[in-house]
Amino acid sequence: MGLGGRIHRRFIREWLARMPEDALRARLTSRRGIVFLCYHSIGTELSDYAWRTAPEAFAQHLKILGDLFDILALDDAMERLTANDSGLRPAAVITFDDGFRDNLTRATPILETANMPATLFAPRDLIRRGGATHMTEHELIELSHHKLWSLGAHGVTHNMLPGFVPADQRRELKESRDWLSDLTGIRPRAVAYPQGAICPSSVALARNNYEWGCSTDRRLRTGFDPLQVRRFCPTYAEDDPAAFLRALLTTPAEDGRN
Repeated sequence: MGLGGRIHRRFIREWLARMPEDALRARLTSRRGIVFLCYHSIGTELSDYAWRTAPEAFAQHLKILGDLFDILALDDAMERLTANDSGLRPAAVITFDDGFRDNLTRATPILETANMPATLFAPRDLIRRGGATHMTEHELIELSHHKLWSLGAHGVTHNMLPGFVPADQRRELKESRDWLSDLTGIRPRAVAYPQGAICPSSVALARNNYEWGCSTDRRLRTGFDPLQVRRFCPTYAEDDPAAFLRALLTTPAEDGRN
């Protein structure tokens, strides 16, 4: 981003910071398209990890989203977008990356209370290791049977795909798909690129293995591409409701237009 772009973004942030919550909410209801959110850990124990959201803040986020947006399952949202129909009201999709255990133990009850669907993108090696912070394969199978959850692939090693040669990118994408298919009996339709990083070869290879692909807030081309869906990842800074509203206003929405 050039100097002009950075100045513009700073101006927008400062302008929104002076806006009361009611005005932020009103502006959000006038938006169109589908916003994709990407959560990670739902807890406060990982104090040095930026991509954490306190459980009570996550519940507040869902209340805000439910008040202002139609909440869609990932499959429904992507089918709308590929048909170039983002709907008449703003919509949102809730996703999670990395397979933290608290997604099962903490996020699931909050999603149940709100009756909102979510998708978890699971990296094979982190799940196989399990440990203190991440789910085991048994817990991932348990999650796959829950009516509100769907699963997507998230690579084998969780390393960024652009750091691999194309042959290893292909292995990361195919083996994570096959592992999840064998484990749950359901072939994943979507992949989230590990750490949000994409390059031309990783997108092309993902197109051979999946229907949809999610990055973070960037893509390689102008216009909508079902293999380059942009997502916003809340951090602990968005635990504050006003900060979350401001972030939603500056998050790109997908509308299906090429």
